[in-house]
Amino acid sequence: MKIQAVMVEQSELEGRSLSDSDLQTRWDIATKEAEKVVEMGAKLGVQFIGPMEEVIREIVELEMKESNLKEK
Repeated sequence: MKIQAVMVEQSELEGRSLSDSDLQTRWDIATKEAEKVVEMGAKLGVQFIGPMEEVIREIVELEMKESNLKEK
């Protein structure tokens, strides 16, 4: 199983406990959403710079960070 680490602030983790499977589920959902964003962007003529895997990973990280902020 391949797990990618995302840097988080200690304060983001205080009072929270997520299992590895919870984190993997969130990552998988965010990845599917990011793929849809890239697909829609391409249909609208948006050109992404860099390897598509990297573009998707960056979008996923932004989504994960945004969802953490909404939970606070």
